[in-house]
Amino acid sequence: MNPSSLFLSFRARSFGRILVPVVLMAISGPAGAATLLLNGSFQGLDHWTARGTLYNTGETSVFSDSAGLSSSLFQTTAVPDGARAWTVSFDFFNGLARAVPEGFVPDTLFASLFLGRSPFGPTLTGGTFDQSVELFSLDSGGAFSVVPGGAFGPSPKGAGWSRFTATLIGAESTAFLTMAFEFYDLNGSPSDSVAAIDNAGVIQIPEPAAAGMLALSAGLLFLRRERRAAVHSLSSRS
Repeated sequence: MNPSSLFLSFRARSFGRILVPVVLMAISGPAGAATLLLNGSFQGLDHWTARGTLYNTGETSVFSDSAGLSSSLFQTTAVPDGARAWTVSFDFFNGLARAVPEGFVPDTLFASLFLGRSPFGPTLTGGTFDQSVELFSLDSGGAFSVVPGGAFGPSPKGAGWSRFTATLIGAESTAFLTMAFEFYDLNGSPSDSVAAIDNAGVIQIPEPAAAGMLALSAGLLFLRRERRAAVHSLSSRS
C-alpha cells in the first residue's frame, strides 16, 4: 500500500472511531488532582506501548520516518468510578517535512483519546473502546481538525514546542482511558520528518466541578436544540 492509500485508509478508520453514538464534549474547566497517566514526562518508555520508528531521549519521545510508514505510542489507564471529566494536556514539537511531492500528502501526526469499559489491548488497530475523539492532527503547516475547546499555547520546553490542553466529558460507563499518538510517513520521502511528545497528562476533574461542567454542557445543548427548533419553525413558515 502506498503512503497516500495508507492515509486514506487511516482517515476512514479514524472517522469511523469518531462517529459514535455518545458524543464527547470539549469545554474549558478547572484542573484537578494528580494525572492518571504514568510516566508522562517520558523518563524512558515505561508504562507506554510503542510501535514502529520511535525513540526516547530519556525525557522526550520522538517519532521519525527513518524506517517504516507508521508508528504509534499509547497508554491505557483505569478511570476511578464515576469519573466523567478530564483535562488532557501535552507538549509537542513539530519538525514535520514541508516537501510534498505530487500525488502524496504531508507526513502527519494524530493525537487521540479513547474511552471504554475494558482495557484497550496491545495494538491501536485492535483496541476496544466505546467513545473516541481526535484531539488534533498535525502536519508541517500546523494543527488541524482540532477538537472543539482545544487550546494551544507556549511550552516551557522552549523554541519549536507548543502545549495543547482540552477538557473532555465522557459517558458514565467509562472504566478505561487511552491516550494515543500515531505518526504516518505519507509524503513518500523517508528520513525527512520528526515529531516529539512530552509532559503528557490526563487529570481527573473533581466531582463538584465536573457536575457543574455537566450542567453547563446540558444547558448549552438545550440552547442549541431551542435555536434549531426556532430556525426550523421560521424556515417552515417561509
